[in-house]
Amino acid sequence: MSVDVEVVADVHAVLGEGPLWDAQRGRLLWLDIDAGALHGFDGREDHLVRRFAAPLAAACLAGGDRMLLGIGLDVVEAEIRDGGGHALRRIARAGAGDRINDGTCDPRGRFFFGTLSARTGGAALYRLDPDGGLTSVLEGTTISNGLDWSPDGASMYFVDTPTRTIDVYDYDLATGTASARRPFVRFDGEGGNPDGLTVDAEGRVWVAMCHGGAVRCYEASGTLADVIAFPVKKVTSVAFGGPALDELYVTSGSWAFTPRDWQEQPHAGALFRCRPGATGRPPHRFGAAGEPDAPTRLGAELWQNP
Repeated sequence: MSVDVEVVADVHAVLGEGPLWDAQRGRLLWLDIDAGALHGFDGREDHLVRRFAAPLAAACLAGGDRMLLGIGLDVVEAEIRDGGGHALRRIARAGAGDRINDGTCDPRGRFFFGTLSARTGGAALYRLDPDGGLTSVLEGTTISNGLDWSPDGASMYFVDTPTRTIDVYDYDLATGTASARRPFVRFDGEGGNPDGLTVDAEGRVWVAMCHGGAVRCYEASGTLADVIAFPVKKVTSVAFGGPALDELYVTSGSWAFTPRDWQEQPHAGALFRCRPGATGRPPHRFGAAGEPDAPTRLGAELWQNP
């Protein structure tokens, strides 16, 4: 199917990621990881909502004006409007250069987030419960990326990018545990590597193909249903948004670009939008979090003004 792709924020992000629809304010939130930037696109203009002094690589909505953010190796509960916040948990078991990478909430409001590591198998996928408990869900990953659940919550889809596979797990909503790992789709690498993903209202899986310049859509059976081409190679993540949740927003990156790359891909790092004829689902919000053991007011070393 031919789908028109629109550039909506041509900001040349280094590593655009984490698109997230904020229905309360009618805007699409998204991240530029390496720049530590949280952006908000309101349908007309893109605004820098907040900037941080460390890589910002995961985000989910919570109550009111609060969000949970993955900043470096910290999960931070933040008040976006006034810049206040406190660290909930820090990933202590990490090597040099490791950081949080991608995250979202399950249907019960638990925050799942992964890490990336320069060491093969040195990362993991974690679950932060609303009461503050932190659990390692999957060990031995390397670059945790796309994550979402089927509409009934019985299946969890997950990407560890170097495996070039979308895996699917049986998911227990009551306990927040995943089991029976098996491949949902395997990729040969010629069309890029799987990165961020989302599941629509019908249970189809939409995945960004980094270095492949496309978003692919798969039926719940694993059958390829559609491929949408983009004018950039480093397509990084996807999310449905808009008042009717029928707009697919796609982030991209421009890291390690050469002058020739910029000449061939002048819109690299942009936020894109298209309408593929599908409808998404509202993002799940983090549940009412308990107080952390030792709340720490974030200082100027972390928060920066836009």
